[in-house]
Amino acid sequence: MSTSAGQMLAMGRAARLAMQRLQQSDGAMRAAAIVHIATALRSAQAQILTANALDVAAASAAGLSAAMIDRLTLDAMRKTEEHTSELQSRETISY
Repeated sequence: MSTSAGQMLAMGRAARLAMQRLQQSDGAMRAAAIVHIATALRSAQAQILTANALDVAAASAAGLSAAMIDRLTLDAMRKTEEHTSELQSRETISY
């Protein structure tokens, strides 16, 4: 799957608009947005991991170092560790 420069610009503009809206929102809206994002990521987990495997294979073929490939690689264990860390840090965030 290839992403065009136009698509990347559109995604960047959408992200900037979302950031501006979140900056102006209250804590309840930000919390709801986090839950919505987490739900969307969980529902797309298989597609995300499949796309990541393709990225990792391309990086390996391009000769990236093992350390760079490790940073690029997503897997169920890393995802779980990051999710746990995110939940722990969210407990300390005040809205």
